[in-house]
Amino acid sequence: MAYTTRQGFEMPKRELLTFDGNPLNYWLFINNFEVNIAKRVPDAETRLAYLIQHCIGKAREAIKNCAIISSPEQGYRKAQEILFHRFGQKHIIAHTHITKIVEGPQIKNRDVTGLSDLSVEMQNCALTLLQMGYEADVNSSDNLVKVVKCLPVHLQSKWADRAGSLNLAGTEPTFLDLAGFVEKALLANTTYEQIVGSTPDKEQNSKPPSKMRPSSSSSFLFWST
Repeated sequence: MAYTTRQGFEMPKRELLTFDGNPLNYWLFINNFEVNIAKRVPDAETRLAYLIQHCIGKAREAIKNCAIISSPEQGYRKAQEILFHRFGQKHIIAHTHITKIVEGPQIKNRDVTGLSDLSVEMQNCALTLLQMGYEADVNSSDNLVKVVKCLPVHLQSKWADRAGSLNLAGTEPTFLDLAGFVEKALLANTTYEQIVGSTPDKEQNSKPPSKMRPSSSSSFLFWST
């Protein structure tokens, strides 16, 4: 028993998240709240107080009056319902994910940071909607076109080739296909960006020694560097 107690003290402190009403963070917050507070607090009145306390901004505004409901159980259930219906429904989360992706500026060529940010957003979007079983909106052709328009021009062309190959194989391109394409493009850019514009080894070895000064009789053959 002593070992178990000591081991518990050595555990890192649990992180309690707050929720500002951003649908992208709804499920992360709810899961965190259930594990760290709801399952450890025995009465509904205290759970409701903690829930209101850990909401901020428009999320708190939405549920703060639940505290005046005479029954704490009803107040807590009502607060949960409000948060879900306003911020946690699948179509709301999907729309927020897609909007965040397509409203960004078009990424310029060789902008590895911009491409990396887009890839992360697309992977998060794909993973979240896959877990919710709600891929319909994100797989619509209109949304795919909007995402493709955010890519650098040369990647738009390459994606057109990739999408054409999928169509010829009898498969409609999906958001997951596009997310994988962007991830591979990012990997290629990250791997080779350091050698873009570099001088081949043979050319470097053939350069004359630095600080060589031309003689008067051979100035048309050599230049100082």
